[in-house]
Amino acid sequence: MLAKKFRLSAKNLFLRNFFLLVKRGAGHYFIIKERNNYLPISRFAVIISSKIIKRSTARNLLKRLILNSIKLNKIYLRPGKDIIIIVRSPIVNPNKSVIEKELSAINTLYE
Repeated sequence: MLAKKFRLSAKNLFLRNFFLLVKRGAGHYFIIKERNNYLPISRFAVIISSKIIKRSTARNLLKRLILNSIKLNKIYLRPGKDIIIIVRSPIVNPNKSVIEKELSAINTLYE
């Protein structure tokens, strides 16, 4: 799990109108949006609607897998971005390889 300073809270999400931002990347499972935060760290949020995955335990498992993938790939070390990952369609059997493949789009945002 990412440290709390690298995560965006719901309060920060809605105050800054993230949903008005232009889509930066989209894969089969995720939509990625970003914004400059003018801080020395990057912060992340994962949004999974209950319409997409009904059970909260499954949503939390997927959220933990996504945030762990960000931590292992050290994406959070790149400074100055607030990044939102929105899960677009259900992942039937979430595993690390599928998530890491989809989240490689984040790496291309910075290069």
